[in-house]
Amino acid sequence: MDVAFAVAEEALKAAAFAAKDLLFHDGLDELSRYVSRTDAMVRDLRARGLANAETLRGLESRVEEAKQVIEAREFLSARKAAEGIADAVSILRATGIVAALDIKSRADRLIADFEAFELRCAASSEAVVEGIKRSTTRDDYMIGLIEKISKAVGADARKEEIVSLKREMEEMEERKRQAEVLFQTQLVELMSAPHSPQNASPGASARCAIASFTCPLSGEVMEDPVAIMCGHSFERKAIKDHFDGGNKTCPMCDAELPNLGLTPNISLRSSLEEWKQRRLDSKFRNALSTLVSGDPETLNKALDDMCEFCEVSHYGASLVEHGLVPKLVALLLRTGDVNTKAALKCLCSLAHGGHDNTVAIAKSNAIRCVVKRFCRGETDTEAVSVLVELSENEEILEQIGNTKNCIPSLVSLLKNPNPDVSQNARRVLERLSSNTQFVIKMAEAGLFQPFLDRFHDAPSETSAASMAIALAEMQLTDSGAKHFEDERFIAHLVRTLRISACLHCLKRLSCSHPGIARAVMADANAVPTLLALVSKQDAVDTLVALVEASQPSEPGFGVLQSEENIHAFLRCDTATPVLLAIARKSEHARQLMWSDQIAMVRLVSSLKARREALQLLGCIAEGNPVPLPPSPDKERVIETLALTFTNSEDTEERSAAAGIIGGLGTDDAEIDEVLRGSEPFVKAIAEVIRAATSGSSLLENALKVLVRYTETLMPELQMQLHKHQLHQPLVRVLSKGTALAKQRTALVLARLSQSTQLAVSESTTVPRMKGRLHLVLPTRVLRCCSGGSAQCAVHGNACTPRHAFCLVKADAVRPLVRALTETESGVVEAALCALETLMDGADTQRARAAAEEIADCGGARAVMEVMEKGTAAAKDKAMDLFQKLYEHSENKEVRSPRARNVIISLLRERSLKKKAVLLLGQMEVISQQSSYF
Repeated sequence: MDVAFAVAEEALKAAAFAAKDLLFHDGLDELSRYVSRTDAMVRDLRARGLANAETLRGLESRVEEAKQVIEAREFLSARKAAEGIADAVSILRATGIVAALDIKSRADRLIADFEAFELRCAASSEAVVEGIKRSTTRDDYMIGLIEKISKAVGADARKEEIVSLKREMEEMEERKRQAEVLFQTQLVELMSAPHSPQNASPGASARCAIASFTCPLSGEVMEDPVAIMCGHSFERKAIKDHFDGGNKTCPMCDAELPNLGLTPNISLRSSLEEWKQRRLDSKFRNALSTLVSGDPETLNKALDDMCEFCEVSHYGASLVEHGLVPKLVALLLRTGDVNTKAALKCLCSLAHGGHDNTVAIAKSNAIRCVVKRFCRGETDTEAVSVLVELSENEEILEQIGNTKNCIPSLVSLLKNPNPDVSQNARRVLERLSSNTQFVIKMAEAGLFQPFLDRFHDAPSETSAASMAIALAEMQLTDSGAKHFEDERFIAHLVRTLRISACLHCLKRLSCSHPGIARAVMADANAVPTLLALVSKQDAVDTLVALVEASQPSEPGFGVLQSEENIHAFLRCDTATPVLLAIARKSEHARQLMWSDQIAMVRLVSSLKARREALQLLGCIAEGNPVPLPPSPDKERVIETLALTFTNSEDTEERSAAAGIIGGLGTDDAEIDEVLRGSEPFVKAIAEVIRAATSGSSLLENALKVLVRYTETLMPELQMQLHKHQLHQPLVRVLSKGTALAKQRTALVLARLSQSTQLAVSESTTVPRMKGRLHLVLPTRVLRCCSGGSAQCAVHGNACTPRHAFCLVKADAVRPLVRALTETESGVVEAALCALETLMDGADTQRARAAAEEIADCGGARAVMEVMEKGTAAAKDKAMDLFQKLYEHSENKEVRSPRARNVIISLLRERSLKKKAVLLLGQMEVISQQSSYF
């Protein structure tokens, strides 16, 4: 018995597989092998007496019919043969033999496969009918077509067979018509029902479906219909739950079920799928028609429906074919009444559907519309997703990059708080970064890393040059410039400096951003590469920027100020700006330049119209006398300097020329002769001092020239100064000028005052008038004041000549006293020298008057502060002045305990101890017999 069961199981298994694969291989051959195996199974069952004769005879009859179909090669009859075998097996299963053999599930699959075979045969037959319908109605053509079809499927072209085929086609057409009528009836019923809300529950949707497609248990449209033994169909899950609850009867007819097996209802499932598809098609057509509606509510409903359809490829293709993509794109620009997000979702799904869809979307100006939404601040996830899908197409990717404001908008979206938006924006930008022009746009929008990566891996010199040109024109912020301090970028840029655009780019970056200049200076190859290109102006400008941004202690600066490079620069006409920048920062470099006397003379001899050369010489002249060529070139150089200062419209040129003149030696009569004879030169100096622009190097260097002039105490100069009324402007500089300007002004005033003191010392003393001295000057001295002019408190009428200068009458004493509070030691020392001239060479009466004048202006207190806090040199001069004040003034400040304490504190300073002891002895604080003496 077990052997028989095994044979039966094997035969049924083979029959199931043969039926399943029948339509996918050579159907008739597979059917032939299946029938043979089934025939053997029948004979074996009969021999073992496992079934009644009537049941086996029915199965044998079906097998014989199938054999005839196979022998006649009647493919169109194979469906009936398969249907007959399936029915016979079902009857055999109903007898209980199959259950006894415990192969129920395999038998179920066999039946299902036969039913599937039958449906596919029917579909093939319908296709034949449709082909015949599309053909001409002429009988001879139809017969010929049928004969061809018959031969193709293996059927004999006999007349009887053709008649049978035609009859079968008519039957199928009738069945199809009846099915169409049934479907249309059901569809009308469904469409006539009220529309449910968009978010209706599944139960509500099921109530709108036709009753034949709903599960009697769940009341919902079936998805996986199965049949039970009594023939009723249910949703698989619903009937399974029914059986799992202990029920063994049919919920519909209450019939007792011999077994609880579930058989897939393939026919019902096919009908369900066809019904659903037709329902979707109808809904899609309705959405297409209402997509152009002017009513916002209707339009939004259509958009919501279309979102689902666009996810299905053939619906999306249909929408594109109907030319409705431009309509969807146009909706993106609508605001308020239209659900533009739904339109975006449709476009996103369409773009995911393939090349043709993306091309249609791009042609409809969708990219521009999406970017406009970005510019309005509408940063929808779907909008960025559309660009992501479109960017997969290389041609469309280029359109995205070239669309105005697209790249800046994407860059701004990188900071969007929604990670989906920011990540998708980054994906699009990453795809765009393979294009040089697009990474330039990214950098202009503030995204620099793609630019840096692209520049480092530039495919050609042309690409590198175009990026360098664009970078040179960018207006970088300080934070943006920091990205270009990257070592890798600097190193690659230095390697490409032979390309003019790259050299110009480095110049612009270095000149505009000191941080980049320092990074370039730190590159070991940068300075040597630039030195090799020093004949080019961009290289010179870059070197100047590097010097200005660095310190002498840095290695790159050390290379520039090496003796070899300094001498090379001096002999290169274009390198003067570099020398000037180095000289302003390094005393060592200035001395190296000064040591090359040949180069210096050549530089001096070619000053005309060369601002940098003038500035360089002026810088070197700060601590060294300017070397001049021999006559007559020397006179020509001096005249050139004087003319430059007098006539040039360039302030820096004028300042440099004045600085050089101020540094010329004072023992050269030829120089004095040239300068003294140039009235315009002196007038130009006077104009600069009268203008007294605060912080001006021109003013400082003009005063430097005056310091040189007054050093010789030429009477002609004093008369020229008086002629141009410079005394009061000089005093104003003491209050408003820079520290250097105040220092030089104080020196000029000191020398002018000293000259007056010498003139006064030659005069004859006369009796005092009202407590002050009246000095009678020699008859050679001319007066410039009227007889009613006020007398000087110190000099009487002795300081009234045209060329005389008096600190008291010029109101310079108080500004000089205020200058003692300056922090710059040079200013303090010069002011002390000027104040001391009031008492130099004066008799007791004049000295006392001068001391009282200084003390009345707060000079005693100011001098003591210098002795407390000043430098050693300033303290030394302050002690000299204080000694004279103490000797000639009765001022309380001079004789106060504080004054004594200040001087006592100076005993601790070795260089000032001797003067301090003398002062303390004069003040009778220390006895003359003290060991200090």
